[in-house]
Amino acid sequence: MSKISVIIPNYNHAPYLKERIDSVLNQTFQDFEVIILDDKSTDNSREIIEQYRNHPKISHIIYNEVNSGSTFKQWNKGIELAKSEWIWIAESDDTAEPTLLETLVSGAEKKQETVLAYCQSNRMDSSGTITGDWLNHTQNHKRNFFEDFYENGKEFIVQDLIHRNVIPNASAVILKKEAFLKAEKTDEDIRYNSDWLLWMKILLFGNVYFSTQKLNNFRYHNKSVIASSSKNEALPFKRKYDIVMMER
Repeated sequence: MSKISVIIPNYNHAPYLKERIDSVLNQTFQDFEVIILDDKSTDNSREIIEQYRNHPKISHIIYNEVNSGSTFKQWNKGIELAKSEWIWIAESDDTAEPTLLETLVSGAEKKQETVLAYCQSNRMDSSGTITGDWLNHTQNHKRNFFEDFYENGKEFIVQDLIHRNVIPNASAVILKKEAFLKAEKTDEDIRYNSDWLLWMKILLFGNVYFSTQKLNNFRYHNKSVIASSSKNEALPFKRKYDIVMMER
């Protein structure tokens, strides 16, 4: 069994898809399987995906017959198929530096109780040009995001996550499948901010590791999830967080 299951959920990201898949396959840490899920794309994504059909790292390629309407449904579907201890949801329009997995796995496994590890991200435009980073996303927080850290999960929620989603991109994250299942998966009925809620639910069961290395390239374009979610941060998902915390 591999150490990590990499899930690539795709919908109409053909212009970015080959670069994404190659950035996964070219990781320095190679103990992984890859699960590619296509949510009935209407572009030429399928043609690109089929080029990897016989690659030894690809364990599943699944095409939806009907569009699910939710990337979070695809997350749940992929993790159900995953065979590994750790999960990396590698969004199909992002890319990664070759040492992302090596760095996060090494950091996470230094402390057994770690259930989520993530790194700093570069900001990348639609053409693939690095235009900056995401340090300004956390500049108003008391925590020093210029240093690596381990933190108790519940403390991290109270001090950071409840105020702002300081983990803005799933492609920068690896998480333990066991903690994901304890968290009762991703809420599929929250359209934009279900990742934010998921980080909080997972971190009820363990600790977080953060690396300052900019190993994730988070693509920002008009169709990206962050472009929509940034307009909807006041959605009532926080009510779900309150309910989750009361139940713990």
